[in-house]
Amino acid sequence: MAVTPQEVVQGLERRGVPRMAAIGLAGNFSVESRLEPGINEISPIVPGSRGGFGLAQWTGPRRRQFEAFARSQG
Repeated sequence: MAVTPQEVVQGLERRGVPRMAAIGLAGNFSVESRLEPGINEISPIVPGSRGGFGLAQWTGPRRRQFEAFARSQG
């Protein structure tokens, strides 16, 4: 289920991201994932990759680090 740009901005601001940066990130996330937090890239272009995941479409080592962080947070 997609989130709204306002929810993304507010969530980032609560975490200390300055408003203008949060707005920019929300704009990027809307292009990367249509603001669907659980989206996974359908056709990865990198051989052997599981593709991009999440709002920012994390891949490779960044995806593994993101998944490890998410697991640590429950």
